[in-house]
Amino acid sequence: MVEIDGMKTAFSGDLIQSPGKVQPLYDLQYQYGEHEGADLSVYSLNELIKLKPALVCPSHGTEMRDPEVGLRALAAKLGEWFLFWHPAGSRVAWDFEPVEITPHVLAHPQATCTFYAILSRSGKALLIDYGCASWSFFQSFLNATGVHDRIRFVEHGLDLLRTRYAVKSFDVAIASHIHDDHVNGFPHPARRYGTKVWCLENMVEIFENPHGRALGCILGEPLKIDRALKNNKTFRSEEYEFQIVHSPGHTEYEAALSQRLMESVWLSPAMHSFTTRCGRRRSDTISFFATMCEWETT
Repeated sequence: MVEIDGMKTAFSGDLIQSPGKVQPLYDLQYQYGEHEGADLSVYSLNELIKLKPALVCPSHGTEMRDPEVGLRALAAKLGEWFLFWHPAGSRVAWDFEPVEITPHVLAHPQATCTFYAILSRSGKALLIDYGCASWSFFQSFLNATGVHDRIRFVEHGLDLLRTRYAVKSFDVAIASHIHDDHVNGFPHPARRYGTKVWCLENMVEIFENPHGRALGCILGEPLKIDRALKNNKTFRSEEYEFQIVHSPGHTEYEAALSQRLMESVWLSPAMHSFTTRCGRRRSDTISFFATMCEWETT
């Protein structure tokens, strides 16, 4: 994007060929039948719309003045194309919306991993996990990344938290466990917004020296940990008091969090899988969690 002769001009490559059209449709299929490029293109088209260009110059095609209508038309068509190839109902990442669990607990269940935002009265947000915008993004970026290299990442979800929920800053990000699909987004807010990264104490070495052990599904980029949390101890973030508990299963390096004042529990992936796959009732799962936390349940 550059201003030339008083006009905001975007040189868009092959993102768009002409209003509502793209030239290499089938090139947007990176893996067999996945059509990840459509998902990524819808994201890019909407980001370009936000920049409000007066002129778009594609690499193949004709220049477009006042291009917003054509950009929106292509984004809609590519979204429908992606849905056609994912009849179970998967949508493009740009359409994902946060879900209000409580007025101060927001879930983002459609991304690569469900990540949560805990909102404080001060306008600060605490993130629990933060992975790629969708499986299309994660799979595409991971396949293009060397074993020990830094994976690409595009910001998602945070802008809606600012505009819709008046979030002023992303104060802390806490990892539920060490796997890269849950934490590959952590370096981005840490660099851009100064977000502090906290984790259970047994994860620190893995994050800060990911090449030190032969473990699978590890983020290749070393991640600076700002605070190591003690097992089965409480800690505070703004007005909230949390308890963190080591909960191995999905991996040895895994934690579950609870927040008693809101009567909320964030289950580790292993406990969630056990609940859904083995038919354990929610009340049984909470009781099991409570025994690890030395709680009394009613």
